[in-house]
Amino acid sequence: MKIISSKNINAGSSNPTTTNLNEFGASGRQELIEILQTWESSGLPDNFNTNKVVPMFDKNNGNVFLSNSEGQDVMINPETGNLELWHFTPYAGHEGFLDELVEQYHEDPDDWDDEDVEYLRDFGADV
Repeated sequence: MKIISSKNINAGSSNPTTTNLNEFGASGRQELIEILQTWESSGLPDNFNTNKVVPMFDKNNGNVFLSNSEGQDVMINPETGNLELWHFTPYAGHEGFLDELVEQYHEDPDDWDDEDVEYLRDFGADV
């Protein structure tokens, strides 16, 4: 699975995400099947709210993910094969899985705002 930034890509135009399975296409529906099988076998992340979980497809980048009423998103992390939260930091908008964000932080800590660092710490990151 190739993951590309998904938040605010197409600001100012129509919504780039959809829940319409017809718009997922064959590869998107196959990825959704993998996500659902992973959910069934391994469960959702503990810190993912299970209220109103729906499959989503980002038409701009092809990402398939589950989203909830809280705006949290989970995808399969290709490094681990597990469903993991996709994070979007509140200040600068850094995006990725937690381990990727921690790596980005360590590569250039001066590029990170205190609010974003605190966000990572709230999810247990050692930064």
